This record gives sequence, C-alpha cells and structure tokens, in this order.
Amino acid sequence: MVQLVILWGNRGMMLPLSQAQTHFRDGDYETARESLENLPVNDQPSVDALTLLANTYRHLGLLEQSYQAVSQALELKPDYHYVLYGMGR
Repeated sequence: MVQLVILWGNRGMMLPLSQAQTHFRDGDYETARESLENLPVNDQPSVDALTLLANTYRHLGLLEQSYQAVSQALELKPDYHYVLYGMGR
C-alpha cells in the first residue's frame, strides 16, 4: 500500500530524459530535441540521452547532427546495443 501511495504521489514527476522519451514516442520530435539539448550537462553525458538525441535528429532530417551524437555515444559505450542500433539506423 505504501508503494502505491508513493507512486501515486510522484506520478507527475518525470526526469527530463523520460519526458524526452515520451515526446519522441508521441512523434513530437521537436519538443524531444529541445528537451534533450537542454539536459543539464554533468561531467559525462548520458549514453541513452545521446542516442535518443541522435534518433531525434534523424527523424527531423538532421543527419549530420545525428551522426555526431551517436558517434559520441559510441565513444562512451561502444558495445551498447541501443547505440549500435542507432548507428545502424
């Protein structure tokens, strides 16, 4: 019951990456791009965020930016299936 209360109470709180994923799934690529480009930059960018950004760029027809983002993700984690699939696309 406690888990249900916690989940219900936090249902509106989403991480920026999760919000970008939702926009991407909904086909709102421009909003997804804005969300991903404005993610807080820490010491090292998230591989998942970079790959999603690359996929978003590809859907928007920005192929050079897509290649740059997925290449950066590959440098961080060269054997990650999500990145490899993104590069293949």
